[in-house]
Amino acid sequence: APAMKFSVDVIEYCAAEIPNWEPIEFCGYHVRDSGSSAVQEVGVALANAIAYLDEAARRGVSIDAIAPHLFMFLSSGLDLFEEVAKFRAARLLWSRLLTERYGVSEERSALRIFCYTLGSQLTAAEPMNNTIRVSYEALAAALGGVQTLATSSYDEALGLPSEDAVHLSLRTQQVLAYETGVRRTT
Repeated sequence: APAMKFSVDVIEYCAAEIPNWEPIEFCGYHVRDSGSSAVQEVGVALANAIAYLDEAARRGVSIDAIAPHLFMFLSSGLDLFEEVAKFRAARLLWSRLLTERYGVSEERSALRIFCYTLGSQLTAAEPMNNTIRVSYEALAAALGGVQTLATSSYDEALGLPSEDAVHLSLRTQQVLAYETGVRRTT
């Protein structure tokens, strides 16, 4: 209850005082990285969204006004087609939720997704192979149309990422974004 109150206080404050600020992200990543399925990940994120948005609406916050500034924080794993479908399904469910439950206009109900590649699928054995894993995870996110992507570093299974690994992680995103043509598919 205290965490709910605090979070909705932030949503309410942002709606009134800094309306272009992102007041909250509805997160499923942590449950996925702990072993849940892709379906459970989206389900938890949507259930959290409903709880927070119901309370914000109860307080008189216009969900239509804050909708363009809400994000869902999801993972991207190795099952390429399942991940692409998950992102697309999350978008459809989100739009229906916002329009049908909260009366948000259709043009303001689009879901924005922040995605981080799934660290739990990286291995400590032969960590350079994680570069390939992260590349496919990033590809799934791009094909699923996420707005913001962060990629894991190949040595995260061993500890804090090295500078070289972080640099390669960045280059992985850049090659995907600017050299593969994948951005034209979304």
